Amino acid sequence: MSSKINVILLLICLSSSVFAADALTEKQLDKQFNEVTSMAEASINDRGTYLVVTLPKTNEFVAFTKVSHPAHPGILRIRIFEENGELKFTSAGKWGENEKEFLKFQNETNQRFIEYFKKSQQGAPRDAANAARP
Repeated sequence: MSSKINVILLLICLSSSVFAADALTEKQLDKQFNEVTSMAEASINDRGTYLVVTLPKTNEFVAFTKVSHPAHPGILRIRIFEENGELKFTSAGKWGENEKEFLKFQNETNQRFIEYFKKSQQGAPRDAANAARP
């Protein structure tokens, strides 16, 4: 399991670097937030310095940093899926000027999902939409 997680994390780092070719602006963050929250199934959870929008139909979580977050502006999208009987996830994001803080935020969030996957391997319920929310 840990080797699979390491491969996934390597892909996460690579995809994040490519995804953030241009710095995210406040205007782009607002536009993405409006698009995501306009989906019928979207629910919003306030986590203090960021908001998490849950999209259960696609097993996605989209985190939007607030002005008070060190990685602001930043968007992190996590999609959970099952492959060959195992839960997996992808994580990609876009940030403004503070790449270091954004990657820290992304890594912390990814760790919560890894902990969820470890528990799911021990027989815990495997409801992807209710996984360890970012």
